[in-house]
Amino acid sequence: MKTINLLLFLSLFGTLAIAQEKSYKQVRDYQISSNIDSLQKIVEHRKSKKENYLHLLINLEWSRYYYSNDFGKDVETIQTIALKKKDSLGQAMFYYLKALLNYYNNNKICFENGLKAHRYFEAHKDSLGMVVANHLIIGSAHYPQVSHENRKKSVFDRLEKTLKYYSHISDVRTKLLIINSMLQFGHYVDKSPKEQLVYFKTALKLLKNHSEYNYIKPSIFTGAANAYFRLKEGKKEDNYKKVQWCYLMAYQSSPSKPFKRTLSLLYNLGVGYSYIKEFKKAAFYYKKGIEIYNKLNINKPELIDSYYANLAAIQYDQKDYQKAYQSLEKEMRIRSILDSTRTVTQFQELQTKYETQQKELLIKKLELEKQSINKRAQIIITLLIITILIVLVVSFLAIKIRSTNKKLKELTQSRDKLFTIISHDLRSPLNSYQRYSEIVGYLVNTKQYARLKEVLKKIDVVGLNLASLLNNLLEWSIIQQKQIHLKPTLIQTTTFFSNILPIYRDMALIKHLNIKEEIQDITIKTDMHVLSLITRNLLDNAIKYTSEGKEIFIKAALEVNTFVLIISNQGDSMTESQIEKIDRLFNKGYSFDFGEEGIGTGLILIKEFAKTNDIKIVFDHTQENLTTFQVIIAT
Repeated sequence: MKTINLLLFLSLFGTLAIAQEKSYKQVRDYQISSNIDSLQKIVEHRKSKKENYLHLLINLEWSRYYYSNDFGKDVETIQTIALKKKDSLGQAMFYYLKALLNYYNNNKICFENGLKAHRYFEAHKDSLGMVVANHLIIGSAHYPQVSHENRKKSVFDRLEKTLKYYSHISDVRTKLLIINSMLQFGHYVDKSPKEQLVYFKTALKLLKNHSEYNYIKPSIFTGAANAYFRLKEGKKEDNYKKVQWCYLMAYQSSPSKPFKRTLSLLYNLGVGYSYIKEFKKAAFYYKKGIEIYNKLNINKPELIDSYYANLAAIQYDQKDYQKAYQSLEKEMRIRSILDSTRTVTQFQELQTKYETQQKELLIKKLELEKQSINKRAQIIITLLIITILIVLVVSFLAIKIRSTNKKLKELTQSRDKLFTIISHDLRSPLNSYQRYSEIVGYLVNTKQYARLKEVLKKIDVVGLNLASLLNNLLEWSIIQQKQIHLKPTLIQTTTFFSNILPIYRDMALIKHLNIKEEIQDITIKTDMHVLSLITRNLLDNAIKYTSEGKEIFIKAALEVNTFVLIISNQGDSMTESQIEKIDRLFNKGYSFDFGEEGIGTGLILIKEFAKTNDIKIVFDHTQENLTTFQVIIAT
């Protein structure tokens, strides 16, 4: 015998040594073991190493349910470790084991934890997990908080789900547990005893070839006994014999070592023998159940109450009135304890309900006060929001008015400046026109035609200057109104200058000036209007300040990824003040007001347009009175 036990231990140790290294992903990875002591030692051995300790502990606790009185000992420890390790399967198994622990004691706790376990198993498509969780949910669904109709629908829906797995699952353990659910609860959804017994026969065939699942046998046979009891086909006496046989098989297939679950099997066996009128055997098993109850020191009177009641009834029928009286006295004593317990429980429940009601009234009162406070707070917040909105609107309008006033002031200043320019810059050329018209009249009257030709040329120069000034005034007004819309286009330099230079050659001839150009034939991308404006104003400026008979030089070329336009002239008509202001304007970033004395409107204008188009203009004036403007455009 010792040799056999040693072999069993070595076999179990070898199996679990392999299991220690495997990963636990589904319920099927846990295997029920009857050798609790050996399994306990292995779990304790793995505790220090912590590898798979949680899942081995779950394995041990689940095995205890079938083979030990210590079931429930480590359920809370499992939860603690699962939460610490953030192991979702371990947490789901905790819910399942807690539901199993409360299956006969507290249906509500069983139902709630069974649901939690089922949610995880369903999310991870764990068929075995869903089957075992559903079994507990269905079995505990009759607690009073669930109405009869809802209970029936809940049971029906879950049994239907369970049956769906049966047809396409090959796993034997899952099939046996589905059959167990159908035998235990099939009648809830109008499954006939005959239909249930078909499942029972299938279970017997499966168990014959798979002894490792014998721990399921007691439940299978108990469910079959219930089906035979409700079976209407055949003789009643024959069906009762089958009931008794099923209860006997359930008892015989249970562990030889008695534990708490044995009590229900012995009670069922006593009932079974009573059905076939073998009262001595019935009394024997009732007494055996009482003996185990006392031996295990189980302090649950509700488990033994029915034993004494049924035993007293048998002893009374056998006319053993003394023993019947003793059994009945014990039953009444237990019933008194139970009634007393129920009374205390009812009183406690009533007290709890009263206290709960008082708390609810207090909470309701506090909620009403809170609602009142919240309502007042909402009114205050609403008023604050309205006040803030009014302040914001007023502030916005004030800013808008200030902005409008600023723009209006700028427009007024621009208008005044425009009138100043018109009165200042246009006065001189207009006066020149007036004087020249008088001179022309005088020369015509005195027939001095040679001088008339010279005066007419001067009138042309005045006209061209006046046209340039008017054009600059128009461009300045566009800048002031912020209506500049840049449109960069591809420009062929030779074509561009061939369109501009002829006009300025004619203007230069009036002052006997010569324009020389060195234009490289390249393509650049920039705004044509801006480039034209800059070129025209720089040429106007060059013609204006070049001494008579001198040259104006124009060069356009590509230098290190930049287009450079150079316009240079020689003349001594610019004052030191003008040179200083132009240098500050282009080289030092200084800004002058449009129309400021000492600096031309054209130069201020091209500085503004160059800035908007990212164009750089560099000014240089030498002691030899050589003036050079460089226009640099990035290509």
